[in-house]
Amino acid sequence: MSDTTFHFAEWDITGVLTDITDLDRTASHEDLIREAIIDYIDTTEPVTETDDSRWHFGDYEEEVDRVYGKFGKVYTDDPVTYDADEGDFVESDEPNIDADYSVFMLHFDLNLLVYNTKNRVGHQQFRKRFAEGFAGSTDNSAQFNSRYVYNTQSIEYILDETTVREANFELEPSNPENEDEWEDLDESIQQMLADKFNIDAESAQGLNFDEEFIAQALAMSQTDYGEYRLKYDEDGTVRIRTSDGEPVRSRQERPESIGGIRAMSAELINYVRPHLTRDGE
Repeated sequence: MSDTTFHFAEWDITGVLTDITDLDRTASHEDLIREAIIDYIDTTEPVTETDDSRWHFGDYEEEVDRVYGKFGKVYTDDPVTYDADEGDFVESDEPNIDADYSVFMLHFDLNLLVYNTKNRVGHQQFRKRFAEGFAGSTDNSAQFNSRYVYNTQSIEYILDETTVREANFELEPSNPENEDEWEDLDESIQQMLADKFNIDAESAQGLNFDEEFIAQALAMSQTDYGEYRLKYDEDGTVRIRTSDGEPVRSRQERPESIGGIRAMSAELINYVRPHLTRDGE
């Protein structure tokens, strides 16, 4: 099996739900949300369309606190083919029709959406079309809002509680003046007449940030004169922290079925849990 990237987003529902479900008006807000989402997923009709694609849900399975499913699109390509007799690319009479889908898990207690990219189903496309379809299913009385999950662990925590195995720094000379904690490194960069200075360090045992050179690089990378990327091991889980706020992602073997993502669900939840703003368990 090939690998895929899993993406993580926290979500919420805004708007009015009481008029679009079969539930009693006295039902809890959580029950209304679950009913609205299941009603949305449980359809064979397209939930949203673009000029060249129709977005559908496939099979799905419910559990007490979550739902697993498939979401993807049927799309058409420009009707171009290769004609061997003419030795050229020519327009055909019929468009090329194909389909692709991602598998996803939507967790109700954690307000967490986990999904993978798959060929023509990109990570931004997934969230945009999922939200469009939900709004349409409620006659635009309610909206599904989602935002990527980011690594919120502090640099202090990472250095004190984890093992940093790789560090990448991109630095540039300061202007007009530097700070004491990275003065020596900055002056060296300026003496080299370098516009950019890149540092890549790695250690299977863990990098020593008490060493002055790398400590200065880290300090400088947290200012306007640098960027950093740290790859670290937290109790056997490898995580990434970047200065530019890269969303949390996980590279895993690609599941082709609902059973596949269900089997991975505990690992995926444990991976993202430290970065969630809400913890329902």
